[in-house]
Amino acid sequence: MDDQQFQTYIDKCFVDLEDKQEYLEESFGFSAFEEYKFDFDKEELYFINGGETKKTATIVPIGSFNDKTNAWVWAWANDAFPADLKTKAERFKELEEITGSNLFTHISAEIDESMSWEIAGMALNLLRGDGVYCNATEEDTRYFYVVSNLKKSYYK
Repeated sequence: MDDQQFQTYIDKCFVDLEDKQEYLEESFGFSAFEEYKFDFDKEELYFINGGETKKTATIVPIGSFNDKTNAWVWAWANDAFPADLKTKAERFKELEEITGSNLFTHISAEIDESMSWEIAGMALNLLRGDGVYCNATEEDTRYFYVVSNLKKSYYK
């Protein structure tokens, strides 16, 4: 891909991300839960209200972005994740072959916040997921995950 084709690909993936996020918000109230918890061993994210798990989704971590340092680190290189999740995250290296950019095979990069979301959009497109969950920490770091198979955990 040349630079213009790469930007077109980024833009397409980002529009798809926005559309999927809007659908998740309208259909599932994606951002309206009181609590979100991970079970990395089961590769799941739990959406919790009133102490009860209301929905679950499968996850693949994409990477993390630090707001203070503008540092992006790929999940496949992050020891915070179990080996199985890191292996699944290695699929994002395929984006180098698609785009021609070595951004996807270097452990880290200096980027801005908007690029972190663009990377999330490209990762979402690659895995054909349902959307992206972004988890902020107290250390000014945000972790991005492709979510899939979002389903109710209980029925009333």
